[in-house]
Parts: sequence; structure tokens; C-alpha cells
Amino acid sequence: MPKVGSWVKIQGAWVHLYGSVKFHACSSCGEIADFQCDWKVPGGTCDRWICGDCRLQVGEGKDLCEEHAGVWQLHPNYRPYTQPEQGQLL
Repeated sequence: MPKVGSWVKIQGAWVHLYGSVKFHACSSCGEIADFQCDWKVPGGTCDRWICGDCRLQVGEGKDLCEEHAGVWQLHPNYRPYTQPEQGQLL
């Protein structure tokens, strides 16, 4: 996490940080991340930080990181960690 008073590169421009600043870097490209991955994992969601350019929006308020976007694009009907209904095959 950058410290106050340091210079950081944000979306291609160098910015000097003043005061209290908190942001997260995209897990793919390092730019400022505004979203977290919503892929379900045991105990919750992936929660990797992702920027608007690297995310795949798959629904209202549902975003995926690059790793999980690849899985979703190969298998769009795959729903991780869900229990099948009685008589339903996975």
C-alpha cells in the first residue's frame, strides 16, 4: 500500500498522494481497482480486487476476475459450490 507523500502511477499518470488515501490495486494489471471478484469459493467469494478494464461483468453487481472469467466463459452454466436439487444431475 503506498504511503502518504509518495508518488504512484495511477492509470498511466504519476500522482503525489496527500492526506489519508486508501485504494486497492487490480490483481491483474496493478491499476486502481474498484471491484471485487464475486466468484463463489468455499466460505464466501474470491474477493480479488479488479479494475473496470480487467473485470468481466456477468450480471447486475456481479463481476469476475480474469481467472474466473475464463472459467465462466468456457462453462457459462457452471455454478460453483451449489447443491443439485433432488433428482438433478450436475
